[in-house]
Amino acid sequence: MTENPTLHNPEEMSDVENSPFLPLLPLKNVVILPKSIIPIIVGRESSIQAVEYALRHNKNLFISAQKDPKVEVPTASDVFEYGARSAILQVMRMPNGALKILAEGLCRARMVTSSDLEGFIAVTYEDIVTEAVEDNVELEATWRQLKSLYAHYSKLNEKVPTELFNSVRGTSDMDYVTDTIAVHITLSFHERQKILETSSLIDRMFMVCNYLRKEIEILETEQRIRGRVQTQVEKGQREYYLTEQMKAIQKELGREDQSEEIATLRGEGE
Repeated sequence: MTENPTLHNPEEMSDVENSPFLPLLPLKNVVILPKSIIPIIVGRESSIQAVEYALRHNKNLFISAQKDPKVEVPTASDVFEYGARSAILQVMRMPNGALKILAEGLCRARMVTSSDLEGFIAVTYEDIVTEAVEDNVELEATWRQLKSLYAHYSKLNEKVPTELFNSVRGTSDMDYVTDTIAVHITLSFHERQKILETSSLIDRMFMVCNYLRKEIEILETEQRIRGRVQTQVEKGQREYYLTEQMKAIQKELGREDQSEEIATLRGEGE
């Protein structure tokens, strides 16, 4: 990706580059994937100007994550080259001047050049289409593995949709489902960025399979831990109840030593 000198209006940029361009919206600690819809608080002045420009035109943005979230005034070199061409679905103007937008990732895109316009950064870009793949044994095997793992995962996590595979007809649907699964599973920042930068469908499916395996292992471990904790809680509650019963018997009989009753109750609690 190369940077160009400051241009004073978008028309100059279009003429010079003869390429499509979009306002750049950098995000901190967030990667937007195709098929995902996320709320974004836009507070930096340059980002507000980028959104305002998009709202006056086709409502599209080039959204990319910052490499370092500590950078407060990012340039094009401070964000990842790979991002997502995205659409603004909704916008809310906040009392402090910030904007709250709802953005949808449309497709993978790569930044080609950047130019500083008046108040924001504009970038030329190219859409990254999924690499063409013919139906073959490897594709079908990976797809079946993905279906199996996701079915297992959805039983452990009831919050995720279960009907994703119902209407799959070909590779374009597989592409859509693979990205949608990536949106719904728990991934780190760098894992999401890696998926975003992977245009090969088979490679991306394989990556998502590995992430699903890890999530399944974590969820199953959490279930086992919850089971052990619940057992300990129930045991503690039972012992407390028996102790209180023994105290009540002792008080009722007016004696402190009721070994026979105590032994009987303890036997019942085991």
